[in-house]
Amino acid sequence: MESSEVTELFRRCAKLQGVGPELETEMGQIVKELGYLALAITLAGSYISVTPRLSSNIRGYLPEYRRRRKELLRRRPKQQVHRYGESVLSTWEASFNTVAAQSPAAARLLGILASISFNDIFLRIFDRSVDGVSRQPDAALPPAPTWRSFLSPEGEWSLYQLESALEVLQRYAFIQWKVDQQSYSMHKLVHAWGQDRLDTETQWRHSNVALELLADTTADNQLSPSYKLRLVPHLMANLGVYLESRERTREGTRDKLAFIGSIGGFLYAIGR
Repeated sequence: MESSEVTELFRRCAKLQGVGPELETEMGQIVKELGYLALAITLAGSYISVTPRLSSNIRGYLPEYRRRRKELLRRRPKQQVHRYGESVLSTWEASFNTVAAQSPAAARLLGILASISFNDIFLRIFDRSVDGVSRQPDAALPPAPTWRSFLSPEGEWSLYQLESALEVLQRYAFIQWKVDQQSYSMHKLVHAWGQDRLDTETQWRHSNVALELLADTTADNQLSPSYKLRLVPHLMANLGVYLESRERTREGTRDKLAFIGSIGGFLYAIGR
């Protein structure tokens, strides 16, 4: 949907009257935060319409949404005539259960994707053979990164398994292929849900796996300058998730110091 269409959808669902320039600006910020997703916008508008403190001042919605995102996305629209009958989260959970039944590797991969950036997810992160280049493992890092065994506990992880898992995730709209970027992306709410649906311990485990994956990728001395720059958003997103989940679990980081050091050295070397 176009920006103007989702903004009008939000206005109708929130039952807002007398919309002026300031209110238009605030509505634009809300629909942008919700990634222009019609169901999420319907839920937000419905919630505002039955919450007087918000319908009288919608500027209070975004701060509350950021604090209570998981709870608010679980709500169901109150308008019975609306074509959506389920909450955002229940819809994604149903799709995820189908994915997990069809491809456990795809379900595990989604957990890693939720621990890196939602945009520009390029294959080179996961498999160096995409460029037809191989290298010797970095002696400074622990051998046989566990991210591969996490994705494929049954045996060897290959490019073909990666492509198969990505195909399943794309089939159920968890990711989309962007031709102009030659990479995948996730809707920002799907990405947020991918983290929110996990308990603290599982979030910690997935962020650790993603940390090892990115450390393994940054240790590749044949990585091109363009790939190095494209890695930066993923590194920063993962470190944010990693540190936040570590704070909640009170887990130590000693066994991850080599990975963190490798990433730090990489960022320093490219001037970040």
